[in-house]
Amino acid sequence: MNAPHTAPDPKEIRAIFEEVVANLDRLSIEEIRDRLHALMDGMVVTSPMLSPGTFLYRARKLDATFNKAAGIKLADLSYPPKERTRVGRLNRDGDPMFYCSVGKESLFFEIPNLQAGDEIVISIWKVKHEGYLNSIGYTSSVFDRLGAKRECPTWKRKDDNAKAEVTVPTLPSGEVTKLLERDESATLRELMSEYFSRHVDETNAMLYKLTTAIAELHYKAGIDGNERFAGVTYPSIRMWANADNIALAPWYVDDNLEFRKAIHLRIDKRDEQRFSFTSLDCARHVAADGNLNWLGRPLNWTMSVGPGRTLQCTATSGPDEDGDYESSKEGTPIHWVIVVTETGEVITAN
Repeated sequence: MNAPHTAPDPKEIRAIFEEVVANLDRLSIEEIRDRLHALMDGMVVTSPMLSPGTFLYRARKLDATFNKAAGIKLADLSYPPKERTRVGRLNRDGDPMFYCSVGKESLFFEIPNLQAGDEIVISIWKVKHEGYLNSIGYTSSVFDRLGAKRECPTWKRKDDNAKAEVTVPTLPSGEVTKLLERDESATLRELMSEYFSRHVDETNAMLYKLTTAIAELHYKAGIDGNERFAGVTYPSIRMWANADNIALAPWYVDDNLEFRKAIHLRIDKRDEQRFSFTSLDCARHVAADGNLNWLGRPLNWTMSVGPGRTLQCTATSGPDEDGDYESSKEGTPIHWVIVVTETGEVITAN
């Protein structure tokens, strides 16, 4: 006869976290993982789905080692090689992750100290096959502390037997069900989210040991059978939890993401919560040697429709076929659809 599962005492859980934080200088990531893993027996995980057709966005700042004069390869826009991978919020040295966002907006905030005059390359990727994501940081207390202007998303189940599924990039909001407060692991979930979502800079960089340990407990594990987590979704700390980031494991990226487009931008102005920029160039294709084929200009529409014909330009909800978009006054993604009125022909940007 099996003994009934007993949830760890909340005071004991808090004490363990406090002890770990007090000794980050001497504890390894493995030691932190072992201490937290011992608390996770019986914890139920709600697993969102990364759906085919979802667009994901990455950005890199141009500098002396990453620039168009030297040539930019597609590999330069993906996760870094092991020898250049440094510890981050979800990874340790030499263990790369594909950090990305479900929208373009947070990219500008995720690059540290981005200022007027800086130039960046945004790359857009499309998901080909589904992948399960774990989630960290989606608690009401984290959203309140970061000052989010949106409600904390929750994952919704299709039925009692299905894994929870979320449509990315439009993560569901509205009616908030505090899943983290409905089970006996609420304290552990809350503390993991709280410590994972702390601001980290050069003054407290040691905290990355704890965030990495928490992250690895969420994605370096199986779901059931032979399934694995593709990665982790979490609220953007640098954008006050008003956007969602994803970190994907390389094994998933290599076989399940399709490159769609790269955009070269110059930052013209930065206020505290707003960026102005100019599009300088675009690349949609990759040469045989892996280098991007830059057009030397942004995409535009060539419209020679003949006399007596007219064009209808419509701001349409959502991203275009490459995942690119502008934002409406309400902040929702839109793109232009241009049609020859008389024939219905759609004019595509090139």
